[in-house]
Amino acid sequence: KGQSGPDFNMLADKAFLKLYQNPDECISYTQGILVSDQNAEHKIVLQNIISQAFAMKGEYVQSVNIFAQKEEPDQKNDLSYCMQVFSDYNLADQYQNLGLYNQSKRIISHLLSDQKLLKSNSPALRITTSKLYQLQALNSGINRNYLEALKILDQSNQYLGDYNEENRILT
Repeated sequence: KGQSGPDFNMLADKAFLKLYQNPDECISYTQGILVSDQNAEHKIVLQNIISQAFAMKGEYVQSVNIFAQKEEPDQKNDLSYCMQVFSDYNLADQYQNLGLYNQSKRIISHLLSDQKLLKSNSPALRITTSKLYQLQALNSGINRNYLEALKILDQSNQYLGDYNEENRILT
């Protein structure tokens, strides 16, 4: 058998590391992967990384525009449960970046009321759940409810593990 291409998780981890080292380099690197990867679920992960890089640069309109680049209008219906949750998380994160906290809070509350999500053992769902709690904590902090924010961050930590570079940075 011939040598296969790099594992997607390795490429995504490398892109995520570049996000914190140099957002411009991260955008360039991740867009290169995005062009060649035809997997719809991989595209969502890569779009999220690119979006975060633009947000880190303060280019919020461009950050939101990344999510407007849907190839198929019914794409969400074809996604796994995990990617549907992740896609909703991305939207909540973008609302948060734009200061639209009530919209973000509504999405987060809806997702965190889903017992299937909260009880999942899937590493990807657990990571996304942790990130949802982190967004919820940010909302509490913005509303100056600091004790609640700290309590929510503790909930977030319960869902994190050492699955990849992103989690090692978040913990």
